[in-house]
Amino acid sequence: ESLVRDAVKRVFGESTHLELIFRQATQLTLPENAQVVVPPTLVPEAVLKPEDPHAEFTFDNFVVGGSNRLAHAFAMEVAEGKWRKPVLFVAQTGSGKTHLLRATLRAFLQRGDVTARYTTAEAFCNDFGDALRVEKDVEMPRFRKKYREPDLLAIDGAHFFSKKDGFSRQLLLTMEEREDRGLPLLLSSTKNPPGMKISPELMRRLEAASCAIDPPDEEVRVGIVLQFAGRLGLKLGTEWAKLIADRTTSFGEIQSGLNR
Repeated sequence: ESLVRDAVKRVFGESTHLELIFRQATQLTLPENAQVVVPPTLVPEAVLKPEDPHAEFTFDNFVVGGSNRLAHAFAMEVAEGKWRKPVLFVAQTGSGKTHLLRATLRAFLQRGDVTARYTTAEAFCNDFGDALRVEKDVEMPRFRKKYREPDLLAIDGAHFFSKKDGFSRQLLLTMEEREDRGLPLLLSSTKNPPGMKISPELMRRLEAASCAIDPPDEEVRVGIVLQFAGRLGLKLGTEWAKLIADRTTSFGEIQSGLNR
């Protein structure tokens, strides 16, 4: 309680009065043979399976508004198997692009009998470098299979390919083969393709696939504030949520402020 009061005072000033209303907790009794599963930390790259407990990022808890509606629609199309071309979400940090990537993978896997891989651009580059250094004839086919065969591939942080000609060439080849086979590719980046130092061909491909996510507008920020406050067990009115939303610009700022 004191942590929440301190956070509010830092945002609104020492004279602010805050009244907290707590709901009575429900006692939960587990059977003797029940197992409590603690979700592991999501590693940079992983072939996700439906039973993997990476459920934090879903469409249900993704707040949709004017700033991200088009990107959300594209993500839904990919998750439902209706869009099979590359999509690049371009947005500043804290705008929800990584959430959307992972939510799409989760929803895609719920269709059953499909595979999906999430990785970062840095991990992709490291994997390619390792394939070149260790038994190239064996490791390169493994590398190609790893990234070109999953039914859905998501690469987070595509701006990392800037100024890395050999690695970005592999991304281009991966894009081309996946598109030829009708396998969707999701990417995210904090930079627009023209702002990356990559080959003209890759830039054209990424630019054609680009879908911008604008900084969260008030509608989205208020929704995020209310949602995150709910996770903390706080009953926050809409007016308070608007006040907090007016003083923040990203999900990270909202989460940091309410966590303190």
